[in-house]
Amino acid sequence: MPKLICLVVSIALLLAGAGAFGQNSTEYTAQLKLAQSGNAQAQDKVGAMYLSGDGVVKNADEAFKWTMQAAESGYAAAQFHLGAMYAAGQGTAPDNAAAVKWYRLAADQNNAEAELALGWLVLRGLNGKNDPGEAIRLFALAATHGSANAQNEMGWRYFKGEGVSVDDEAALKWLRLAADQGNVRALTTLGLMYQLGRGIPQDYSAAVRLYRLAACQGFSNAQYSLSLMYYEGIGVPRNQRGAIKWMSLAAKQGYGPAQSFMAEMYEAGNGVKPDFGQSARLTLLLAIQGNAVAQNNLGWKYYTGSGVTQDFQEALKWFHFAINQNNSEGKDSLAEAYRDGNGVAQDYSEAMKWFRRSADQENDHAQFHIGEMYYDGHGVVQSYEEAIKWFRLAAGHGNVEAQLKLGEMFKSGIGVGTDQKEAEKWFALADEKKSAASITAAADPEKLDTNHLDQAVMHCPDKSGGVIYPPQAKRDHQQGTVRLLVYIGLDGYVLDSRISQSSGAESLDQAALNVLDACTFSPVTSERIQSPFWTSAEYVWKLPDLAGLQ
Repeated sequence: MPKLICLVVSIALLLAGAGAFGQNSTEYTAQLKLAQSGNAQAQDKVGAMYLSGDGVVKNADEAFKWTMQAAESGYAAAQFHLGAMYAAGQGTAPDNAAAVKWYRLAADQNNAEAELALGWLVLRGLNGKNDPGEAIRLFALAATHGSANAQNEMGWRYFKGEGVSVDDEAALKWLRLAADQGNVRALTTLGLMYQLGRGIPQDYSAAVRLYRLAACQGFSNAQYSLSLMYYEGIGVPRNQRGAIKWMSLAAKQGYGPAQSFMAEMYEAGNGVKPDFGQSARLTLLLAIQGNAVAQNNLGWKYYTGSGVTQDFQEALKWFHFAINQNNSEGKDSLAEAYRDGNGVAQDYSEAMKWFRRSADQENDHAQFHIGEMYYDGHGVVQSYEEAIKWFRLAAGHGNVEAQLKLGEMFKSGIGVGTDQKEAEKWFALADEKKSAASITAAADPEKLDTNHLDQAVMHCPDKSGGVIYPPQAKRDHQQGTVRLLVYIGLDGYVLDSRISQSSGAESLDQAALNVLDACTFSPVTSERIQSPFWTSAEYVWKLPDLAGLQ
């Protein structure tokens, strides 16, 4: 069903644009005739066609001329369009005062889009007066008069408490109205409210459904949110392939959080083939947009030569960019450069200065590094007591290196009395953290010995997994067996899957992969899954409908 929704949206958009210029040239001729006779609606339409190049060669001056004629006759829609042209400088010089004038004339006739546009001008102070209260009054008017964008704006403001008191009931009211008109932002925020249980009972499935509706229309925020639901298995079976698909779409649109996520995936080879170069390229895109975390990460890639040619000076440049935004990781990274003498003269005192500045922001890496400095006596008087203090601070924030170091110190009695129980506690915490971090790290299937895979039992809602025989394959009398490599997570759901042998028909192969989304696996040799593992599966497609998993 999710793919069908996306397909319907795509076909609708395709049909809407098919042969548009040829068809609309006839429409332009008809509208021009009406416009020349003084019909204001037609004049506004002709102006819009000139502005967009719809059925006629694009011409902003002609667009302005026709829109002005319609606006001067009192046609509200044209007055709004003329205000927008003044605001954007289309066919005329930009003129905010003129934009306000025409927006007000349209708003006086209850034109919702003009009320919304006027609200934004008032809020931004472009008319010489910044008045948030008046802006919200105009947003509310526009929302009442049916503008989906204004309804979304009011819903978001009540959700966040921006300019109004937080009111989940009011937020839901406006967001639902906007969502009913297909507004992608409202669909996404409404999905978030279902996910959080804000003002309504928590419903992850409803959240996924709303995210998907917006994601299928290309909204990157929704694609990102939907990807995380697949990645974590919230409201849907965990599906790493689906998560990567949606996250990649969001990243391609330049959505920062998605680019950051995909950079990490390419770095770790998690769900995708490891590609350090692609990870570095995505990180660069974020870094040049001013993202401090990405700036530090890019610096670290240059520092280590991950996906780029190693260059300490370039690394230092990006560390400083991050530091200029008060990024604690950037300070820790610069401190490491001073400690190790890479790109700068080795200087333990300078390293300690930057480690402390980072640690003051509760950075656990810096806290661990300060502990190391005290442990080794670098730049400070050697002190196991101080080292343990800093290791405890870092370990308390979940730093695995600090937990292991504490375990070693208590086991060997360095700086403290030997305490096997305390040592085991810290080792156990470190092991727990490392295990959690490795759950989604799949082995490279290309290096697997396929003759010695773990055996598993597949459990699906029904024998076919709810998958219909692909119609085109059925019409073409295609059948065959698809062999799959499947990577199973601790919860039994599929983290990754690959085709190891094709059926000979792409549609049958893809349909077999889709089956896995609804299925779980359990190992043959034990009652529960001890660690993620690869197994194999087969899907046999036989006509007329005798398909099944093996």
